[in-house]
Amino acid sequence: VRAGAGAAAPRPAVLRPGSARGRLIVANIRSVGHLLGGPWLPSLEGAILGLEAAEEETAASFAGLLASLRSAGALEGVAGLMIGAVPAGASAGAFAVEIEAVLRGWEAPVAREMPFGHLDPQYIFPLGVTARLDCGPKGPSLHTLQAGAMRPA
Repeated sequence: VRAGAGAAAPRPAVLRPGSARGRLIVANIRSVGHLLGGPWLPSLEGAILGLEAAEEETAASFAGLLASLRSAGALEGVAGLMIGAVPAGASAGAFAVEIEAVLRGWEAPVAREMPFGHLDPQYIFPLGVTARLDCGPKGPSLHTLQAGAMRPA
């Protein structure tokens, strides 16, 4: 996903309302999936988890990976979830439908189409910084609670 010159920026949306505070962990969903069951996946308990799709990801494959994380218990205790921008050419609506189906019954706030992933400009999310995710009627927002923690690269 490259939202360079002339491309429309992703439009963040609330999938599940609410507010959460926790340490920020942002990663590619496939990378997180590869760490399942091993000792290198950090604890996601209390985290604001951001998951981005690879450029070749489809709505169905992203949902399958998300379902694997949920069924393995990796999402238990996650305070809030952010889904990054959908890959270029993919349907944001299809992603939303698939993600909603996987997360049915899950209570934490969820934001989708957040402006991170393979975008231009790219943002650096420092692992473990304390952040607040707000998913309210005006749309989702992410605030780091430590000065200078997030800027375009």
